[in-house]
Amino acid sequence: MKKDCGINLNKLHADGVMASNSLLMQLQADLSGIPVLKTEVHEPAVLGTAMAAAQANGIDLYKLEAEIRGYAGVQSHHETFLPTTTEEERNARYTKWKMAVQRSLGWAVSKKSEAMTDERYSLLASIPAGLFLATSFLMLVHSQQR
Repeated sequence: MKKDCGINLNKLHADGVMASNSLLMQLQADLSGIPVLKTEVHEPAVLGTAMAAAQANGIDLYKLEAEIRGYAGVQSHHETFLPTTTEEERNARYTKWKMAVQRSLGWAVSKKSEAMTDERYSLLASIPAGLFLATSFLMLVHSQQR
């Protein structure tokens, strides 16, 4: 990460739905080589929006003042995931990942195969629309009979 951004990171904060996956958080710690801190607040963006709305003019349910450092009712505890891999293991995994990316490039072929003629392609492409129209018509007929 230091090579990419030029900043030596010493921890990684994680939040949101994916942060509830402990295996993913441990993998992040192992691959990055730095501790991952998972917040207890599952959706901090939603919390921030609610806090901002609660302090709106005329509502005044919540005060966001610069001198207040802790927020009542908001837990600031973190679950910490420490790296369990060595630098050599991380480099080996990263090398394997780069090799897998290289193997996956160019797998999608844009030209049609011999068996896929323009006529056959048009026919196959029209099936979803045809099914939609047929089922819509059948539902309309069925609803009129009741």
